[in-house]
Amino acid sequence: MRLTSDGLRRMTSAILKAGGSETPEAQLVAVPDGAGTLQFDPVEAGRPSDAPCTTNHPVFDPLPVVCTPRYAEATTVRVTAVPDPGVDATRVRWSNYRCGRALTCTITVRRRTYLTARFPRAYLSIDPGSFGPVTVTPPGTTCTFEDACQFTFDVGQKVTLRRDPAQAQNPTDQWFGSCTGAGETCTVTMRADEYVRAGDDPRNDIPTRVPETLTLRYQGRKGGRIVVTALRSKQSRKCSRTCTLAGYRLRDYVLVSARRGRRARFARWADAPASGRVRRVRIGLQNPVVAVFRRR
Repeated sequence: MRLTSDGLRRMTSAILKAGGSETPEAQLVAVPDGAGTLQFDPVEAGRPSDAPCTTNHPVFDPLPVVCTPRYAEATTVRVTAVPDPGVDATRVRWSNYRCGRALTCTITVRRRTYLTARFPRAYLSIDPGSFGPVTVTPPGTTCTFEDACQFTFDVGQKVTLRRDPAQAQNPTDQWFGSCTGAGETCTVTMRADEYVRAGDDPRNDIPTRVPETLTLRYQGRKGGRIVVTALRSKQSRKCSRTCTLAGYRLRDYVLVSARRGRRARFARWADAPASGRVRRVRIGLQNPVVAVFRRR
């Protein structure tokens, strides 16, 4: 019998109540970015031993499925990155600089803690749309979509997708996801796991981009401000106190810049202490962004 997520939550709640424990207060949001999986020790309280908390190959809906185990506040958890066969394990990097370069990161979970493991190879997933077959170069393979169309590439590699304009259902059909526009070709730079839908099909109108928010939080002295610039549109938005900016697209990149004020200077990012005053943030993977200001 397959255990659904709702069923698992109900079972977990029942086990916790039977044991007299309170509901866990902290949650770990862990994301594998690239060709690999994550494993957790200890497992989430109440999770069956035959249903471990791991995150598999990316399933874009529109983000990879994330594993979000819950624990008692201040629980120490070991998160292990497991690269796919053939992936260089020495190049795995964590979003938290305290994890170092080992494959296992030991982290204390408080409230909601975010952690991303970045693998040196990433997935390019292509879904069928209204364009018909699509040729992917490298490796020069044509996807007919009879089977899943998914490839792995080194992070930073450029990949070209080509379609036949004569096979498009409508002249206004466009690429969606990591490709945009209605051109015959599209070049994708593999910054992380990327998703492309090969043409918008009105008869199969599955949204691939869902509006997303970015929360900016302030700590310490009041008076500074944060500026968020979308890399695609170059549009900048300012925030001078804790706020939530809406209208972004999942997995898009933005530049977040901390600016000093008359009474406050920027000190550090609470969620990424190793970053400078300007940092690149990917929507949906790093939220909230927390800036710490001090008295000038």
